[in-house]
Amino acid sequence: MIAGRTGGGFASAMPRRGEVDPPPELDAFIAALLDRLDAASVLTDPIALEAYATPWRGTVGRTPVVARPADTAAVAEVVRLAARHRVRLIPQGANTGLVEGSVPDRFGTMAVLSLERLNDRLEIDVADRTAVVGAGVLLSSLNEAVAPDRLTLPIDLGSDPSVGGMVSTNTGGARMVHHGDMRRRVLGLEVVLADPPGAVLDDLRRLRKDNAGPGVSDWFIGAAGRFGVVTAVALELSPVDRDRATAYLVPADDRAAVDITTALERSLGHRLRAVEAIGAEALRVAADHEGVRSPFRGDNPPPLTLLVEVASSDANPAARGDRSSEEALTDALSNLDSGLLADAVVVPPAEAWTFRHQISEALARCGMVLGFDLSVRRSRLPELRVALDEHVRPALPDGAQLVEFGHWADGGLHANIVLPQKTFGGRPLHAQTLEGLRRRMWQVVADLDGSWAAEHGWGPANDEALATHGDPVRRELLNRMETMLDPHGILGRPRYAR
Repeated sequence: MIAGRTGGGFASAMPRRGEVDPPPELDAFIAALLDRLDAASVLTDPIALEAYATPWRGTVGRTPVVARPADTAAVAEVVRLAARHRVRLIPQGANTGLVEGSVPDRFGTMAVLSLERLNDRLEIDVADRTAVVGAGVLLSSLNEAVAPDRLTLPIDLGSDPSVGGMVSTNTGGARMVHHGDMRRRVLGLEVVLADPPGAVLDDLRRLRKDNAGPGVSDWFIGAAGRFGVVTAVALELSPVDRDRATAYLVPADDRAAVDITTALERSLGHRLRAVEAIGAEALRVAADHEGVRSPFRGDNPPPLTLLVEVASSDANPAARGDRSSEEALTDALSNLDSGLLADAVVVPPAEAWTFRHQISEALARCGMVLGFDLSVRRSRLPELRVALDEHVRPALPDGAQLVEFGHWADGGLHANIVLPQKTFGGRPLHAQTLEGLRRRMWQVVADLDGSWAAEHGWGPANDEALATHGDPVRRELLNRMETMLDPHGILGRPRYAR
């Protein structure tokens, strides 16, 4: 039986399969939920539960109950009951995560705490360019609400997550090099704490400048729901980009891709919004699907393609004597040092981004995906790609592909091992094979002083990397924080030994 977590935290090993019994008060916890919350707030039907235990990518879990509170007070009540009955809660937003942190494990002993109904709160201050939103508000809903005022939360993603989930993973997106990640956008949080159970931290003052001690809200950003349950978020918004231009670039090689990015930053300044990388395999996979048109003809796409975006919030820069975004981009490309650029084509932004965002969906349609969210210093991206070729590709099972794409400007690379349906028939690889591939990938990143959790967040899919390669002092500090904030071990996924 699992005892309460007492300091094991992020790096501690938990019991293996067959050693986990349900909490003795699980039934009493479910009965208390049914008694204290309204009927819409508690799900126990197995068919209804399935969606909450199924991640977008990864291992399907099991849960006996889903709590769906509609406000912060109800969230606090659920946390109090979980602490009283020693039942572990898995906070969940829109369940679009990719590291299994938002779903319960396979043992069926954890309750899901869904924040999807915390979607009514939406307070917009146009003059201040800020908003306070419920954790369950979707990114698309927020941006739709602020669009009439020409504002946006400028984090561009291929999915539609909840704002609370974005905080829990500290997501960045394609335009992070200009707009920053969620940590840059968060002005404050409302958080329900595990200790004292159900206490509410109200840090939603929307101040850009407040140095009355360390920022307490920062503790919960990127914590995967382990330190507390985020129920509302104060955000800084940005003006909507109204003049945009995009181009596909073919660098002479990977080192030239780094030099091109640096040169574009210098020549375009604040106008540069994104530099995305698309490997040859990613181009092929995306272009194989109906309705997606590759920017290149023929069967031999370039080894690496860059998608560059330039933008301005000014709808008509020419009226103010400035160049349009397309003119600025064209000028910057023409001024690149000779030999860096093999080819370039300017394309409409909608077409360019549709293709880029189709890559993840195309991968999912191909078969099983073992995804890795990596980052290194931008100058070391060429080394990362070489290391993947030398140490990971040779270990791939026959028929598997290594598909690379990502956020080149901020040092991010999504390295996805794809097991095509036509070759593997949906069959999972042997556990030892999967483990060997994971460890090879993590070692490659560790050797380059990089991260294996760039923007998808922390979760069971990458927790062993932290235990194996993470700095021990940082690990111990995280353990202490978790023990302080969640002494009974009722929040988030525990770590299991593999």
